[in-house]
Amino acid sequence: MGASTAINDAGQVVGYSRSTPHGFFWQPGSAVVSIAALPNTDAAIPRDVNMSVVVVGHASSGTASLAFIWDAVEGTRYLGDLRNAGSGSSAFALNDDGYVVGNSASSQGVSSAFIWHASFGMQDLNLLIDSADPMSGTFRIFSALDINNSGQIVAQGLVDGDARQHSFLLTPVPEARTYVLMLVGLLFVAAISRLRATGATRRNLRA
Repeated sequence: MGASTAINDAGQVVGYSRSTPHGFFWQPGSAVVSIAALPNTDAAIPRDVNMSVVVVGHASSGTASLAFIWDAVEGTRYLGDLRNAGSGSSAFALNDDGYVVGNSASSQGVSSAFIWHASFGMQDLNLLIDSADPMSGTFRIFSALDINNSGQIVAQGLVDGDARQHSFLLTPVPEARTYVLMLVGLLFVAAISRLRATGATRRNLRA
């Protein structure tokens, strides 16, 4: 028994098997390729695959999940976590530019949404919120669930004083050689930090 979890536009599929726990990659006309788990973890659970056949997901390690990225050349690698302590992370999606989103235990010990790229590593989306924004400090994004090729991110979070989960859309807005990520909640709009086009440098954003 098992499950297929994602498919890309080329019809390439990822998933996992429960009977002999392991993740897999399959494409039409080819044999199934096993996706190895991280060291000292159970089976890798793939969650998404892009058009470059890069796969992301998580592997279980005791009570924690560890986010991974896989390709046929470099195999399975750990993406890390926001606490740098092996305290838990899960990757849910990536786009064709290699930007990965998910959630992780943060330095404050709570779940936070992250974005990861090979050029800058893992960043907490909550820490990219501009302190000058009027909504700063009144909400928390705890999980980023998907990202498209335009860089738009869908996420879940909480607004202060409201126990209900809210859905958010983060949209990168081109401005000169930078991007402004605009956080669109159900009830408000807030700006979060500006990144250079390379994604390697973080800059402050005016409200």
